[in-house]
Amino acid sequence: MNFRAIFSVLLVSFFSSQGFSFELPEQLSEDSKISLVNIEYNSTFKSPFSKSCLRIYDKNLGLDQLVDFAHFENFEDNFFLLKFYFRNKQASICSYPYTKIITGQNDASISDSLLDLTYPEREYIYDFVYKLLTAFPEYKYDFDILENNAYTHISSILNDCKRKFNTTNRSFVSDSRNITSKALSSSTDSVPLELYSSKINGLDLPDYKLSFISYNKLLIVSLIFLLILYLIESVYQSLVIFKISYYRSSVYKLINSFDFALFFLSGILGSIFFLQDIFSNQSIFRNNYQFLIFLPTNLLMAFEIFFPSKKTKWKKVYWFAAGSLILVYFPFYIFIQKEVPFIQILMSLPILFRAVYFILYDSFRKTIVKQWLKLPEQI
Repeated sequence: MNFRAIFSVLLVSFFSSQGFSFELPEQLSEDSKISLVNIEYNSTFKSPFSKSCLRIYDKNLGLDQLVDFAHFENFEDNFFLLKFYFRNKQASICSYPYTKIITGQNDASISDSLLDLTYPEREYIYDFVYKLLTAFPEYKYDFDILENNAYTHISSILNDCKRKFNTTNRSFVSDSRNITSKALSSSTDSVPLELYSSKINGLDLPDYKLSFISYNKLLIVSLIFLLILYLIESVYQSLVIFKISYYRSSVYKLINSFDFALFFLSGILGSIFFLQDIFSNQSIFRNNYQFLIFLPTNLLMAFEIFFPSKKTKWKKVYWFAAGSLILVYFPFYIFIQKEVPFIQILMSLPILFRAVYFILYDSFRKTIVKQWLKLPEQI
């Protein structure tokens, strides 16, 4: 790297640290490069906001800018996610030095892929970006996780470029390298600022259509463990119905605590789904009927465990309805969506197990009370 390039990188880093924007040149040189930078957040709650950016690199002009098509103010705010889901959150399109994304992301994985573009194609893309950023420096749009995001903006630009130069049958091949979170936490010297020049097979833009729940091994193992736990307690209590001598008060107190946690948390989750379906303008939450399996009214049933009402007939009706909704919901979901919601099934099965037990308990309630009176005090 020559002295001019080194000075340019230091200058860009200075402006980045001072919070100033770097002025874009009107035209790129023929040695310029444009790459696709994919930022994937590792956090479950940030992962829906993973995005694609365009990196514009020109060694001759000392330019190394990242065009961010989904920039949020106060993204690090602890209440950002809550505000986003229930407000009309807008994203902005802005440009800042590439070094800023390298030094500022400790919880993300970044891949940098060089797009195989001719000079006229690079000029076309850069001219569009340049005019957008200079004519509308404070441009904002209504961000949607599925339908209107960084991916859709960049995809539209690249497709327009293909149509402009009649290259719709050609893929923009690229050379990709991954920058792990480990590298991000170290000095920037370990991350080369220049792009690779070799080419490999075509790389498509990632489509960040991520669900609210992250599919990871730890979550699945935890849910399977809870599923087995609630299955065991349901089987145990069902045996007690027919053989009261198996009853142990200490075990029942523990089971009541588990049931309270299950119904309280499922009620909270169902309430969130219900409120999102009503108030959120995000397409990912429209027609989200998961509150039918995680009933918000489970919150009331959680407190019913420790403060039972005298009337019991309505409980049997409630649990029959709750269990039936779970049994009906998933076949319809699989038929319509053509996919199996594995995580949601694992989460809802404990509720189904408990509903079956409560129906069984209410059906044999009189028999249980008679046997209960015969129990010795020490049990």
